[in-house]
Amino acid sequence: MLIAIGSINVNQLIDGILLMAKDQNSSHEHNQKKLGRWKHEDGWGAAYLENDNWKIVKSTKSIAKDLELEKLRTVKTNLLLIHARKKTKGSRTINECHPFLNKERKLIFSHNGTINGKIPYNQIFKPKGTTDSERLFFNILTSLKKDNFKIVTPKINSLNIPSGTNLFLSSPKTSIIGINYKKYPKYYRMALLKSNDSVIVSSEKLSNIKKRWKLLDHGNLIKIDHKTLRITELND
Repeated sequence: MLIAIGSINVNQLIDGILLMAKDQNSSHEHNQKKLGRWKHEDGWGAAYLENDNWKIVKSTKSIAKDLELEKLRTVKTNLLLIHARKKTKGSRTINECHPFLNKERKLIFSHNGTINGKIPYNQIFKPKGTTDSERLFFNILTSLKKDNFKIVTPKINSLNIPSGTNLFLSSPKTSIIGINYKKYPKYYRMALLKSNDSVIVSSEKLSNIKKRWKLLDHGNLIKIDHKTLRITELND
């Protein structure tokens, strides 16, 4: 998955997520012997801002084979999130595809990783699917008051995450990126690329963007201001 904010090249980002989904982008713990063994083919979704409102596109088709993706190339926006799904829990339905939207608070959420056991959340939230990712979103929303995004780290630490997880949580003004891993640091670390007019955070360094990426570490929780592109470490 990836998120880009500011002056962004939508075509470049789509080309990058396609390489990741086809497992042709970079080597990590799940494909060290051969690229192409860890494809993300269980649906996809995207969110982008249009006049400060979220537009969501989802599909149960493989992102590498879905012609609907081409329509996304014409979008003009200052924020784009794309998630290609490899299911570990839940089924292959539109309700399992990321990102998830909370209309009341205008928040979107996207997640990689697997969570075992019960994920508690306020029963005012009604899951549409069976995936752990949607329930993790509800778990965070249950305790999230205004802009108290620092609660994301203790919420993640309270759950049974055997290998790792990373997440995007975005409002129209702010994005939060969280990284947590117990195993597979190459797969779960995430990478950040900042320039004068944009910020990109991706599950992997995008091989089609030949610039100096910064790898994010276990426990990092960062906030990105969409207007200024200022990056703040919330765990400091």
